[in-house]
Amino acid sequence: MSKMKESSFLINTSRGGVVVVEALEIALITQQIAGAALDVLEEEPISPQHPLLKLNQCLITSHCAWYSEDSLVRLQQFAAMEIYRLFNGDKPKHIVNKIDTQFFYLTKEDNR
Repeated sequence: MSKMKESSFLINTSRGGVVVVEALEIALITQQIAGAALDVLEEEPISPQHPLLKLNQCLITSHCAWYSEDSLVRLQQFAAMEIYRLFNGDKPKHIVNKIDTQFFYLTKEDNR
């Protein structure tokens, strides 16, 4: 944060561990940066006594910044398409973790 301008805002919607909270708190108190908006923290939910909650120039949301009406519809469409692929004996396109393919995938013959 030492390389950020005093007028800059730090925004984190990725992962909580990306921002060192103690350094952010100091940067905000000393006005090294203008403000911060965090949708993720290393430890969630945030404690009501967390020091960042006392700072007016820090906005914290409850891990929901992804939400919009359009994003919710898109999320539902992606989930439905993955289920459709499974029931048609196809491999899902967006696998997050490794799974036992023998257990989860139906063959086209199983679906008849």
